[in-house]
Amino acid sequence: MILEAIVAVLVVVGVGWAISVAISAKQPTLSLETPAVTTTPRPTTSTTPAASAREFDIPELALKLTAPAGLSGLEYQPSLNQIATDQTGAQYRVSTVGFSTTTLAQADNAGCGPAQAPLGQVAAYGFDPRGKVKGVTRVKRVGASYVAFVAPVGSCSTTSSAANALQRTLIPELSKAYDTITGL
Repeated sequence: MILEAIVAVLVVVGVGWAISVAISAKQPTLSLETPAVTTTPRPTTSTTPAASAREFDIPELALKLTAPAGLSGLEYQPSLNQIATDQTGAQYRVSTVGFSTTTLAQADNAGCGPAQAPLGQVAAYGFDPRGKVKGVTRVKRVGASYVAFVAPVGSCSTTSSAANALQRTLIPELSKAYDTITGL
C-alpha cells in the first residue's frame, strides 16, 4: 500500500516535470541585451548600388535600411517571435535582429559576432514599447509594427581592445542606419 502511494507520487512528479520541460522548450525567453540565437548570421544584401551607402533588406522583419559606407560588411542575426516579459511582468512577442560587421566579428567572434549584437539590435513589436521594455532607446512606427533601436550594453570583447575600439566607432553608424528604416 505504501509502495503504491510512493510510486503514484513519483509518477505525478515525473509527469509534472516533463510537462514543465516541454512548456519551457516551447517558450524561450528573450533579453534585449543578449538576443536568442535562432539562425545563422546573414550578410545583408544590397538592393541598390551606391558608392557611399547601401540599401539592405531584412526580410525577416519586412524592413529595409540604408547603411552608411562605414558599415561595410554588415551582418545580422535574426531572432524571431520570441517571448519576453515587460517591466510590468506581462509577456509579449518580439522579433529582433542583432548587427555586427565582418571585420568586427573577425576581431572577436565569440563576443562581437551578429548573434551578440555588438552594434545594437532592431526590434519589432506589435505595441509601443516605450516605458514598457527596458533598453529601448528610440521607437518609430513602420507599418503595423513599432520598430525600436536597442543600443548595446557594453564592450563586446573581453580580450581585444581593438575590437572594442572598432565597436565604439561603428555603433553611431548603425544608429544612422536605423534612422533610414522603412518597410519592404
